[in-house]
Amino acid sequence: MIVGNDSSNYRNRHGFTSQNVLAACNFDLEFIYVLSGWEGSAHDSRILTDVLSRRNGLKVPQGKYFLVDCGFPNRRQL
Repeated sequence: MIVGNDSSNYRNRHGFTSQNVLAACNFDLEFIYVLSGWEGSAHDSRILTDVLSRRNGLKVPQGKYFLVDCGFPNRRQL
C-alpha cells in the first residue's frame, strides 16, 4: 500500500492506486525483460523511453519489432 505524498502519483485514471509493469516475452512465451515500479499515472511512452535507454534495458534486434497497445509511441529504438 502506498501512503503519504507519493500516493497521488500512483493513482491511475480510475482513481485507484496502481503500478505499471512492462514485460516482454519471446515467441516461446518466455519472459525476456520485466520492469515494474513505475507509478500508475505514468504514461506508456515515458516507461518505454526509460526501458529502451537503460544500459541493461530492453534491446530490440535490428529489423525486428515489438507488439504493443496504442498507448506506446510509434518510433525507432533509441
